[in-house]
Amino acid sequence: MPRFQNESGFTLLSSLLFLSMILFLVPILANMMKLTQYDSRYDELSVWHFFLFLQHETTEAAGYQVTGNTLHLQLRNGKTASYSRYYSDIRRQVNSVGHEIYLKDVKQIEFVPLTFGFKTIVHSIQGEIYEKVIIFHPK
Repeated sequence: MPRFQNESGFTLLSSLLFLSMILFLVPILANMMKLTQYDSRYDELSVWHFFLFLQHETTEAAGYQVTGNTLHLQLRNGKTASYSRYYSDIRRQVNSVGHEIYLKDVKQIEFVPLTFGFKTIVHSIQGEIYEKVIIFHPK
């Protein structure tokens, strides 16, 4: 049986080996690409963090009053903390002084008085609406 002198080129075995490596790596690379893409929930977490701050300060307050789209909390030390929209931010002021930004990218905020507290409705610039009922417990 004569041997071929030119043995360069692909054999069936090397082609199958190459094809099996590709078929093995494609699902792994697809999963790695899926892991690098994530959905940012920064806005949602920021709003719920604001609700947490507001609820904590309400439980420490002696009283509250809603006027328009502003919430006034009478603190136990005699000062008044107010929450209102300032451009596209929600800010907190104490005795109408100071400028603490609690939330950004807000289109509108509403405080709806209830018999047992108030409802806070936040409309974000992205079009999302977040609601939270905050119960006031007088001490």
